[in-house]
Amino acid sequence: MAPIYRGEIVCDDINQHFKELQNENVKENEHNQLSVWDRIFKRILEPDGVQYLHKNIKFRFNMKTRAYDALAYPGHSAGMTGELVLDVIEQIEYFGLPPNEIVVGKKYL
Repeated sequence: MAPIYRGEIVCDDINQHFKELQNENVKENEHNQLSVWDRIFKRILEPDGVQYLHKNIKFRFNMKTRAYDALAYPGHSAGMTGELVLDVIEQIEYFGLPPNEIVVGKKYL
């Protein structure tokens, strides 16, 4: 049996959340959509999620777009976690930090 890589686990977890976005109860309710995005962002902020974000440019671009969208909701937790995701992406793209040197919530320390 082939070994399971952490990137595959992150993908599977996030894909489960994307399936939630297709649920009729979620599609019709903005608050529920934001709650799902909040869970996606929180998964990305875990160490293996940061590592996956670091190595997958297309995924990073898509999450950056969604995190910017979430900033429009500063009172919702998705807006706050979206800001943390953008901070991590800045550490990757602007500062060029490797995954093991990225600090989640660095701006808030």
